[in-house]
Amino acid sequence: MRKQKQFLKRPVFLLLGICFLWCLILPYFILTKVDQRSSSATPDSRLRQNRKVWLETSKAHDVMKIFVAFVDDLLDIVESDDKVSSSVRFKGYKEEIKAVQEKMEAEKAKGQMKDEMIKELHADKVHLQQEVTRLEELLKLQLMKEEKKEQVKAEDEISEDKYCPLPPLDGFPDCKGKIKWMKDMWQTDPCYSSYGVNGSLCSFLIYLSEIESWCPVLSHRVVPSVSSVTKQPELKHAVVRKHFEGLHQSLHNNTEFLWIKQRIQSMEQIWLEAGQSLSAKNNLTERRAKQILVHPGVLTKEAGLKIADNAFSGGPLGELVQWSDLISALHVLGHHLHLSASIPSLKMFFGIQIGGCPPQHPKIDADLIYTDIIGLRQIQSVLKASWIKYKCIIRVLDSFGTEPDFNHADWAKRYDLKSPFGSLDMFPMQFYTMFPHTPDNTFLGFVVQHQLNQEDDKKLSSTQKKNQALVYGKSATFWQGKESYLDVIHKYLEIHATVDNSTLIPNYVINHGIIKGTDVQTLLRQSKVFVGLSFPYEGPAPLEALANGCAFLNPRLKPPHSRLNTEFFKGKPTIREVTSQHPYAEDIGEP
Repeated sequence: MRKQKQFLKRPVFLLLGICFLWCLILPYFILTKVDQRSSSATPDSRLRQNRKVWLETSKAHDVMKIFVAFVDDLLDIVESDDKVSSSVRFKGYKEEIKAVQEKMEAEKAKGQMKDEMIKELHADKVHLQQEVTRLEELLKLQLMKEEKKEQVKAEDEISEDKYCPLPPLDGFPDCKGKIKWMKDMWQTDPCYSSYGVNGSLCSFLIYLSEIESWCPVLSHRVVPSVSSVTKQPELKHAVVRKHFEGLHQSLHNNTEFLWIKQRIQSMEQIWLEAGQSLSAKNNLTERRAKQILVHPGVLTKEAGLKIADNAFSGGPLGELVQWSDLISALHVLGHHLHLSASIPSLKMFFGIQIGGCPPQHPKIDADLIYTDIIGLRQIQSVLKASWIKYKCIIRVLDSFGTEPDFNHADWAKRYDLKSPFGSLDMFPMQFYTMFPHTPDNTFLGFVVQHQLNQEDDKKLSSTQKKNQALVYGKSATFWQGKESYLDVIHKYLEIHATVDNSTLIPNYVINHGIIKGTDVQTLLRQSKVFVGLSFPYEGPAPLEALANGCAFLNPRLKPPHSRLNTEFFKGKPTIREVTSQHPYAEDIGEP
């Protein structure tokens, strides 16, 4: 039995020795494998490989634990035999195996620490990339801000005009800022244009130095003293004028007066001769020159009638004729005229500040105001309750007149005499008419343009009468329903016209289109008959035809037209009945 136990000891010792050597080699092999994979892989792949290897390593540790348990069992078997003399040696082996196991546990802990460090490094790398991206975005924003600042700085720079160099700005710290503001905003208010601002640097400087005081005055400009600017114009005696120079400039500054300007220029010599003739017959030296505001409301853009725009394309000219003659007469008689054709210009005359501009001229106390009903409404809206101070000096040009029943507001309301042109509560004589319709109003009239300059007068004098008729009607709509009437006239006379549209008139009519006044005078001088079409009512053209030796064919209206039966007269503040196209011409006898 003892021999059998000794016989078993040898295999046991041999098996223990092999296991001991295998335990020593296994950790080395595993660690070597980890290092090789780590050296040949990228940082990200290393993490995956190391994770796999450590899984394998953990399996090896499990094997070691099983093996250590097996060795413990063998040692316990050997130790149970008290006769085994080498039990101490087996205990030493056990201690060595435990030491190896502890060493392997320590290596495993180091590997875990290495994994954690790699994870931390990877997290730091991601964080660093995020920070780099954020810094790049901040850098782009900073560059954009710098570029914007440079752009603003470039815009702030004022490019000098070679004809108007920027003067030294010492003592004017706000000048550059005001110039920049004017550059961007001068078109937002029409008052700047009225002061001559046109978008150039020079106009900005002139305005900001002479009208306002933000910039120094340009060296070549002479600014009048404050006392001379604010002083009320002296009202000297009115002297009959021998020229139209000042008036032409005033008309030129108002484009709405273009047709009026041309008519005044064409009749300039006639007016000057008439002024001298009147002065020779009457003592006109003791008259006081008056300050007179002329405001034709029909010409303003605010009225929306576009009479000034259509004056050269067939629009109505009757009112423009009367306005041009009134302006010419007042100028020749020596009065001071102030022309207005817009609400801003009206405000400026009355000293009312408009927009950001100060009043262009000192407030002038008007002696007379000539306007029409539209202009009167505009004056009332501008002055509000204070318009009553000017009520007695207002003269209203009213082509068809205003009867007292329509003028008195309370009376008109009580008897239902509504009219958009009535209820003004003016003195009836303040309404100035084109023809003497009623003694309640004042007859102003107009001038028949029977002659022009010497050249045109010679041309008209040499014109011979022809067997032709000229039709009174520039708008083709006036011709509608008149075909049979014109057919009868065509049997005896060649028919001519000055119509805006030839498609709506008979084919036999010779149409000259819209022509200037001198050409119309020539046609009238050539024609035997001026043919009326029953509209327009009471215009100046029939009298011009008669002045040129052309008989006017005046259509009678049966029943007479009035506000009771005719759309045109429904809004007029009169109950007068119109018995023909031109009632005034009915009373003109044979030459």
